[in-house]
Amino acid sequence: MNVLMLCEHSSKGYSGGRYFAWTMAEALATFCQKVTVLTRERPFFENDFAAFPAHGKVEIRQHGDLALPHEPHDLVICVPSLSLDWTIYARAIEAKAAWRTHLMFIDFESPQWYNENNAVKRTAAQTLSWRLMAGVCDSILSFTRYGSDKAAAYYKVGSAGRRFVSCIPSINSIAADQAQGEPKAQVICIARITKTSPHKGLNAIRSFLREELRGYDLVLLGRVDEAYLNQLREEAAPFAITVVNAFNLDDIAKFRLIKSSRLMLFPSDFEGLGLPPLEAAYCGVPCIVKPLPVYPETLGEGAHRWNDGDDTGAILQRALQSGADPDFMTALRRAGSAVSFEAYADRLKGLIEQIGAGGGRKTSEGAGLLLRRNAAWLALRASGLAMTSAKRLRKRARGSGLPA
Repeated sequence: MNVLMLCEHSSKGYSGGRYFAWTMAEALATFCQKVTVLTRERPFFENDFAAFPAHGKVEIRQHGDLALPHEPHDLVICVPSLSLDWTIYARAIEAKAAWRTHLMFIDFESPQWYNENNAVKRTAAQTLSWRLMAGVCDSILSFTRYGSDKAAAYYKVGSAGRRFVSCIPSINSIAADQAQGEPKAQVICIARITKTSPHKGLNAIRSFLREELRGYDLVLLGRVDEAYLNQLREEAAPFAITVVNAFNLDDIAKFRLIKSSRLMLFPSDFEGLGLPPLEAAYCGVPCIVKPLPVYPETLGEGAHRWNDGDDTGAILQRALQSGADPDFMTALRRAGSAVSFEAYADRLKGLIEQIGAGGGRKTSEGAGLLLRRNAAWLALRASGLAMTSAKRLRKRARGSGLPA
């Protein structure tokens, strides 16, 4: 089976979504003949995957207009972004029409689910392309069953045969296995605080500057605003807590930090999956999280739940003593082993077989679906052409010295 994945790797794409898409490509390559990733920009993290077992079967085709390859593919996967250049979606529909193949749309978090839980909303314009794609695809893949239920409640227009499916992805367990680290008096927090992601909960870290962490290093992984960092350091000083900001690390360096920590803090208020706690679980490091609805499915009892207003000292004591709790450690190891790359590749293979992609079955299309597909293609392609023309005009203006 040959797979084509269309993925936007520009700054307008999801940082986490791009990473998950690449992990999926590597997993598909373990049981498919070839996986082609069609993109405008090569991902900055591609070297993190060089050691994966079937990496040689993943080909990147970089093309400014995302022109489709001539050879047909058995499965086409469309990875969404927040960009208003919708060429990527139009190309996915072209591929489905040309090759009569299975078209899969990746759902990270459906818009209504995201907007219900975040102060910064995703606009209707940003997600219109998703709705158009969801109406003509053959399957919509979410990370979790909970997320899939949310997607099914939102993407109501589509063919009768369209499937809503889920598959928990993997962490980069190959890099994690290569990383070495001995636990020390260190706590790690993988979170980011930006104008568009206040839900990541980095402000809640201040609640954990307590006597229980006296003498610890607190490592914030990801670029943090300097003013907030200085404020955090001032509040940490009475407890002799050293606040360190680390960023631009490769995966092995990241896992080295996780393995050197006794605890992870991840107080995010919303997650479609929650990758950092799963990375910690794989490394045998307990994590404190908010009680989000996806965690029972992904972490089970292998995490410590905390809400604003809870006794922070008590939760810290319990989490730091987790190693002496055999039931907790069993749950932690179970959650970690489930997100190994090998386990994910097996799950994904079963899913592809379940939906019948690549099995020689060509999808049927009624008149209504055919009309929706053609209308969606026109809207998506028109947007792509308009955005491309605007980029060219801005480039010419910059070259001529005129205001862009």
